[in-house]
Amino acid sequence: MPQIARTTDDRLLTEVEHEVLLGTLKKIETKSAVLTTVIIFAMGALLNAVFSTPSQPKVPSIQPEVPNMGYDNYGLLTCCAALGLILPLWFAFKGISHLDTLDSRCGTDKSGPLSAVAMQQGLMDDLLTKESVFRFSWFTCRFIIIAYFILLLLDASFLFYVDRLSS
Repeated sequence: MPQIARTTDDRLLTEVEHEVLLGTLKKIETKSAVLTTVIIFAMGALLNAVFSTPSQPKVPSIQPEVPNMGYDNYGLLTCCAALGLILPLWFAFKGISHLDTLDSRCGTDKSGPLSAVAMQQGLMDDLLTKESVFRFSWFTCRFIIIAYFILLLLDASFLFYVDRLSS
């Protein structure tokens, strides 16, 4: 595809540039939708581990049970991890939404190139916002889930070490 030369007084994107902008918006919206699915799945798995039937044997821990709650500190850690995913979920939902004509800065009384430029500027602003909220959600979600599993592994390895010392 040939490169189109632009002059400095062009304010409206060319057709190719506009298609690239719309394709990039579609890509980030799809990535946010997939991330939303992953976050909801992780929250469901974590909360299911906590609130499943209480007749299951509890995993031993070096910490005592929390009084009057019915689950140990693994349950508290799991609840905190699931609740920590709410903020990334909210931002991932913001990345899915589409820009409406009511959100544009061009009013109904304007027409012609000014409205098109304003709408394209709105699309570019929307792209930058969606990219930043996706990155925040992605990094926060990764941090929470990885920290959760690291804490579980550290506690389990410490229990193994204490058990080897006592025997």
